[in-house]
Order: sequence, then C-alpha cells, then structure tokens
Amino acid sequence: MYNLVKGMLSRGVPIDGVGLQLHITTDPSYVSPAGLDLNLQRLIALGLQVHFSEMDVRLPWTPTATPP
Repeated sequence: MYNLVKGMLSRGVPIDGVGLQLHITTDPSYVSPAGLDLNLQRLIALGLQVHFSEMDVRLPWTPTATPP
C-alpha cells in the first residue's frame, strides 16, 4: 500500500488520504503495535490523512452455555 500510494503521489495523482482496515487479535505476532505505528508514520510523512475504515478485534472466547 505504501509503495503504491508513494508512486502515485510522485506521478502527481491527487491523493489526500488513505483508509486502512485493521484486524487485530490477542496474538502479538499478527499485528504489532510498533509495526502499525511505523506504517502510520510513513503514510503521514507523505502528507496523507489516515483513517481506519474498518476495525475488528478478535478475542479468544469459549462459550460456556448452549444458546436456547
């Protein structure tokens, strides 16, 4: 995504911002906070607004009862 947007900006394509989908879990190897921050800072450094257009958080859950 970063390389695509950076290339488009270098060719004069008018882009004001990007929307990112964020899917996170309790597994720290899936999306690290440091990696997410690095990617956000790179996009912001291009002069872009960054928005999360979708976000879900997957939590480990084991049902304790059968639904009615």
